[in-house]
Amino acid sequence: INNTAATGTAWGGGINQNGGRLIIRQCEIAGNSARHGGGFQIEGGTAVISNTTFSGNNASERGGAIDSYSGSLNLIYVTVTGNTAPVSRGSGIRVNTRSGIQNSIISGNANSNDISGNLNSSGTNSSANNIIGPAFYHAGKRADQAADAAFTAAIHLEPLDFNRGVQTRTHKLHWISNSLENPAVGK
Repeated sequence: INNTAATGTAWGGGINQNGGRLIIRQCEIAGNSARHGGGFQIEGGTAVISNTTFSGNNASERGGAIDSYSGSLNLIYVTVTGNTAPVSRGSGIRVNTRSGIQNSIISGNANSNDISGNLNSSGTNSSANNIIGPAFYHAGKRADQAADAAFTAAIHLEPLDFNRGVQTRTHKLHWISNSLENPAVGK
């Protein structure tokens, strides 16, 4: 779902979910724009998104890639990078509902604004093996930001491309990046 725009008061430039159950698997959602949720907005129901890349989406008000307004959102093996929204409005993801994040990268979005919203009061459960914004999450625990600043600064994602024979373009970690397997590189 690429290069679409929701005009006027529309939400969800790529996809707008308003109820039901939605499964998105092995997709690229890139270059879309809207007021809320440049790539995707959930306004109700349940969404499970796996093995998907959100890149280059834009929201004029909130949620550059994803605006999780209401309902339930689960991200598994998802990359959210290179998206844009106003300062403190979630260039990557704006969370206002229960969300689960597993084995995902949410980093490198505009304004150092990878996730906005109150993660604790909305019931968000960031579980294992995520790289999120200026801090690194592992085993469900947020590491100390000061200690991890050098770690996250060395994370380099390659341009959107077809990697390892997959049919959907992804941003793979550059070989010199810090990663779960090689955390000492770049320190």
